[in-house]
Amino acid sequence: VRSLRAIGRRYLRGWFTIDFISVLPIDTIAKIFAEEGGKLRVLKVVRALRLLKLVRILRASRLLRRWQSSFGFSQQRMELGQFLGLLVLSGHWLACLWGLTGALQEQNIVGVDDFQVQPATWIDREYLRSRQGAPIDIYLGALHWAVMTLTSIGYGDLVPSNPTERAIDIYLGA
Repeated sequence: VRSLRAIGRRYLRGWFTIDFISVLPIDTIAKIFAEEGGKLRVLKVVRALRLLKLVRILRASRLLRRWQSSFGFSQQRMELGQFLGLLVLSGHWLACLWGLTGALQEQNIVGVDDFQVQPATWIDREYLRSRQGAPIDIYLGALHWAVMTLTSIGYGDLVPSNPTERAIDIYLGA
């Protein structure tokens, strides 16, 4: 289809509604309506509209197929690219979860006496007694842990320091 008018009509009949709803500031609209009453009903509608945003992901597979045919990518290259994308995305999510785990724990150093000092979290262990690590440093440390965990290398330089971190480490490492 080469006609701009035909492309526009097709878009308006297809993905326009989903795209339009997905860019609306749903949280702001929900707050406005929630102040007027009917909070539960508005909350259910907002949650349903947020699910529509996930439908946009369906476009990615069509886009990848179109790129494969347009640029002549082999199936192996496409699968390798998808695998690398999945690795980057899951590494990011695991890093965020690992960083959040360390950040939400107590921020002090525990010890029985002066000779036995044990950091309360992996962040305390990495930035001993300072807790002054910049967010990017904490993220990079967490990303390092996530990549080592995903690839089963597991150097062991960022280790869990409390039962919560150990449980999450076991669950995510399995």
